[in-house]
Amino acid sequence: MQRKVQNINSNNNITLKSIKGFGVFDIIYKNSIRVHSANLTLAYLKPQKVSDLNLLPNNSNPIDNTNQITIYLGATIGKKNSKKAVSRNRVKRLIREAIAIYIKHNNNDTKKLSYRLNNAFIVISARYKLNNPKSICLDDIQPEINQLLDRILNHK
Repeated sequence: MQRKVQNINSNNNITLKSIKGFGVFDIIYKNSIRVHSANLTLAYLKPQKVSDLNLLPNNSNPIDNTNQITIYLGATIGKKNSKKAVSRNRVKRLIREAIAIYIKHNNNDTKKLSYRLNNAFIVISARYKLNNPKSICLDDIQPEINQLLDRILNHK
């Protein structure tokens, strides 16, 4: 699945692509920087490490001088947290939406976004206990996503 986030201020395009395959998730978990919040864990694999591990598709150029930013994103939530797939899928959709909103609101620092996130792999694991699919909304997830991504963008 691919989602385009159009920059309002400039000509930059940001694309969110889904991560596919258990093997890729396993590599990301083993080689990533992890940042935690109350209900979310973000595993971040730097673009430099991504090219070293050959995770990019063959048609992707890790050093691309165009204004295109591609972020590979995976979201997980265990059956232990919610037995219903409807609830788990809702959380995943909300996580993707929260990241798209974060990127739209942080357009002014495109150079940092491009350096830190272009061709980066990000996996977010959620630990929300859900009794019903409507029990969680974007307002619950957005502050935690903002906090985690701020910490990644300001990481040395």
